[in-house]
Amino acid sequence: MRTLPFIPWNHEALIQFAPDSICHDDRPGAPPDQFWYAQNQHEVSWYLHGFQSPWLPRQLLDTPDTLADTLFRASRSLHIRLDFSKGLSGAADSALVRDRATAINPAVFDADCAAWW
Repeated sequence: MRTLPFIPWNHEALIQFAPDSICHDDRPGAPPDQFWYAQNQHEVSWYLHGFQSPWLPRQLLDTPDTLADTLFRASRSLHIRLDFSKGLSGAADSALVRDRATAINPAVFDADCAAWW
């Protein structure tokens, strides 16, 4: 395990600090900075007809014992991953206005993260 600077979607920084973490689009004519994370290689070219995201509401962070108990109980039967880069709770007003104009699950606006299993 290693710690890297927070550099999501910064092509130049990823090439410098974590070149093995990304894959480049090698199709003829593809832009040189078109890439995806290596860990998502299995998702390339997927077509999703529908997708449901379970969101953890911000209020769960206000009650750490409840959050810990909820995650512990869920982990007894599921492998759980939390993506804190997905929720919009506390986001800038401009981001909220922009994203409210898109087709997005309304629960994301009060969520701190998405949970995956």
